[in-house]
Amino acid sequence: MEKVNLSLKKIKIGNNCLIGGDCFIMPGVIIEDNVVLGARSLVLKDQILKKEKIYAGIPAKEIKTKEQVI
Repeated sequence: MEKVNLSLKKIKIGNNCLIGGDCFIMPGVIIEDNVVLGARSLVLKDQILKKEKIYAGIPAKEIKTKEQVI
């Protein structure tokens, strides 16, 4: 039998966040207020998604700020 490391950390999701379907959010992630995360995105362990921004991809990267959309 192989040795397996299990990582248990809390995930914090702020107010007014939109998380697309089929996303995978790893342990220790902090998603600040007013963040949009595109569908099928992967948020890596201990990553911080900053407020008022839009993220997508594998791994999730900032693609726009909400100000650029308006």
